[in-house]
Amino acid sequence: EEKKINKFIKGIKKKVEQNHPSMQKYPHRKRSIEELGIPIAISEKDKERHFEFMLKKLIDYKREHGTYRMPKYDVIKSSGNDNLLLLHNWIFTEVSTSILSHTQRFREIGFSFDNWCGA
Repeated sequence: EEKKINKFIKGIKKKVEQNHPSMQKYPHRKRSIEELGIPIAISEKDKERHFEFMLKKLIDYKREHGTYRMPKYDVIKSSGNDNLLLLHNWIFTEVSTSILSHTQRFREIGFSFDNWCGA
């Protein structure tokens, strides 16, 4: 299910970048993704600012819970914790895109790409 979500988000991002007509017809799709805290079309500087902001939230999560490992998506969704769901979705997007500079930042804080979800 998460792969489907990721594919959908990437598709919307691509359509926004290409100014695809469907984005005029279905603007709620872009808006819904942005409301989840997933940036669609922003500058590189803003992308980095957003990355650092979310990375701080991840560090705060570890400080509070003692681990970066998160519950499964379904558990988080059913809990109604929108902030945790937002953080989970952000991590999932980051892990699946594998931007080198971001990968290095994750490693610097001791984040495990193989073992972050499913507790």
